[in-house]
Amino acid sequence: MKLKTLLLGSVAAMIAVSGAPAADSVVAEPEPIDYVKVCDMYGSGFFYIPGTETCLEISGSMRVQYEHARLDTSSVGSFGYRTRVKFDARNETDYGTLHSSIRLEGESHNNILVDSAIMTLSNGSGSLSAGYGDDFFTTNTEFGYPGNMVDGLYEYNQTAYMQYTYAVNGFSATAGIQGDDGDSDDVLFDSYVGASYSGSWGRVAATIINDGRESTFDGDVAYSLFASLQGIENLRVDGWYQSAGDEANNYVDGGEWQWGIGARYKVVDNFSVGGGYSDSDTSGNQYTIGFEWQPITNVSVEVDYHNQSLPSDRGDSDGYLFRISRSF
Repeated sequence: MKLKTLLLGSVAAMIAVSGAPAADSVVAEPEPIDYVKVCDMYGSGFFYIPGTETCLEISGSMRVQYEHARLDTSSVGSFGYRTRVKFDARNETDYGTLHSSIRLEGESHNNILVDSAIMTLSNGSGSLSAGYGDDFFTTNTEFGYPGNMVDGLYEYNQTAYMQYTYAVNGFSATAGIQGDDGDSDDVLFDSYVGASYSGSWGRVAATIINDGRESTFDGDVAYSLFASLQGIENLRVDGWYQSAGDEANNYVDGGEWQWGIGARYKVVDNFSVGGGYSDSDTSGNQYTIGFEWQPITNVSVEVDYHNQSLPSDRGDSDGYLFRISRSF
């Protein structure tokens, strides 16, 4: 009995001795590190650049498409692609919100280049912008073929510019200067003014630009008018008109006038149909029909058919376009 008691006591002592250090030891827990701190001041997608008060958003898009075109008895098909990455940085200063964006683009048979680089300082209802990008004559009136499912039938004009915009309660007015889009080497800039008004019913806009080769507004200007109506649920109808003097016709596809009308109807949340008609003194008239399907969020499949009647008895041209695109 004494031996049994002695053995049990020894085991208990050994457990107590071996367990004491484990009870007394402290395991250090690593402190959490915020590698990315969300910035919700300018909307979703922004985060703080580490060590700064600047918020950054990185977004982009990519698309792959096949085009087929026919003119009289000849036809041609081609594959193409375009990729874009945009860096959008914003922060608050003593003078207002400083907004800087850089967009890089690469497309078929071209290297990656700076597609736009713009700085904007906003304070209340006014903003001052300077940089390189799509020109105001194009963007203010959403020039193109409104209503089309795809934007492959026209090109934006791009240039260096500086402008001031006043905006309040849906109304905005802009005045600025931009690099001349003509052929003269001794022109410093073209000047422009424009205005727009937006509401739940849609948007109207107008722009006038004076070609830098003329010192006064004596007819060598280009005008652009645009209206978009969305009064009926799921339906959008657009209309536009442009006209230019002899020295400013580089802003109107090399001609003196062009106009168009288009419509887009959302059948269901992820499927839309649309079409448009346009006419020009240099490019003839063209109609387009197409549809867009979004099987996955931010992914779209677009199909477009267009037919163009060329002026001066040059015959008709038609073709179709198939495109898959994604934005992020």
